[in-house]
Amino acid sequence: MDRKVFFTLLIFGLFLGLLYTVYLIFEPFVMSLIWAGILVALTYPLYKRLLARMPGKPELASALMCLGLTLLLVLPVTLLALILFQDLSEGAQKLTVYIQKQDYRSWLTLDHPLLKHPLLQRPLDLLNRFVDWEKIDLQGAVANGVQNVSRFMVEHSKGFFAAFSSFLFLLGMILINMFFLFRDGHQFVRFLKRRVPIPEAQQEMVLGRMHEVVRASIYGTLGTAVVQGVLGGTAFLMLGLPSAVLWGVIMMLMSFLPLAGPFVVWAPFAVWLLFQGAWIKAVMLTVWGVVVIGSSDNILRPILIRSVSSKENQLNTLVLFLSVLGGLRIFGFAGIILAPLMIVMLLTLLELLALALRPPAEPLHAIAGSPVSDTVTAPAAAVPVRDAAEVSAAGPCSLATEAPATSEPGAQDQSAALSDAESSDEDPAKLGDA
Repeated sequence: MDRKVFFTLLIFGLFLGLLYTVYLIFEPFVMSLIWAGILVALTYPLYKRLLARMPGKPELASALMCLGLTLLLVLPVTLLALILFQDLSEGAQKLTVYIQKQDYRSWLTLDHPLLKHPLLQRPLDLLNRFVDWEKIDLQGAVANGVQNVSRFMVEHSKGFFAAFSSFLFLLGMILINMFFLFRDGHQFVRFLKRRVPIPEAQQEMVLGRMHEVVRASIYGTLGTAVVQGVLGGTAFLMLGLPSAVLWGVIMMLMSFLPLAGPFVVWAPFAVWLLFQGAWIKAVMLTVWGVVVIGSSDNILRPILIRSVSSKENQLNTLVLFLSVLGGLRIFGFAGIILAPLMIVMLLTLLELLALALRPPAEPLHAIAGSPVSDTVTAPAAAVPVRDAAEVSAAGPCSLATEAPATSEPGAQDQSAALSDAESSDEDPAKLGDA
């Protein structure tokens, strides 16, 4: 084997081994680095403004940014987690008591007023031939199911506190990473840009698209989800439905799924209220869900996404749906942001590869869905090249364009008029007459 090939393979093997070792070193902190990078990318303009007010003090500016984000984001999330745990533990008991108070016998014996409607008589008569309603203990089955859920929650309460401890550790690592990314992030980005073998303009394009996707995911997707969760929880609270905070959070999580949304949460409750005879509450919840919550998804989400992202970086609805599901499975909650980011990065790299492999004679235009311009650029005017002997005799300085050496005002005016005539669509003679 050639010595050069041997040493190349050896260095490449060492590089892969070291790269894998470095990954193992940083693997426990990958999620904290990802979340810290997302938060820093979103709030870095604010950090630059703060640093401009206190020049020469990047440590203080970074510490203030971390403290501000902790007060604005971390404390509300922590309080919400504690409220959810309390709501889950108490909600099972409340639901058990509520179910025991309900009269399900009228449903099973088909004596409920809603079942007396003429349109339901024929299907129910057909159903009575195959089902013995007297042997069904629906109330006991539901109560046993709720008790099993409550018992499961009590048995796994220790696991909740262990998960909460892990969350606090992750939070501490995020804050530490944020501090150093605020202070030294620009140096790290400059270091990477010098070592990535692509032109600077294409580097800026990749970074710009990554920043747009992160902002669109946070402001558009996450912002809409929070608004829908708040609206749904408020409706549940006003209508007196149990566990309003819990169901509001569930609606917020369901809003990340483009083809499902909060509808799968509030719609069953509207039907349940209808069967309970609470017609007014059922209609109110339906109108609120369709008009208010639905419009927030159809109107607010596109407005927020368009305000921070260009059309080329907006993914198809099906691709977005599948990427969010896969991202949640692989990365957890961070997959809501990371999965669309990975797809846009892949499309951007394919675009860069296509630009690199395209023949030079082919006109360059955007690939990822942007409209192709119909404007044809006129070829540049040919510059006359003088004979080599003339250039040699005149000297190298004569290659520069020389201005006409005249000081007569009439000659200058005539030259300017001819120049204007050549650069316009009008007749030069008319310009001269003018």
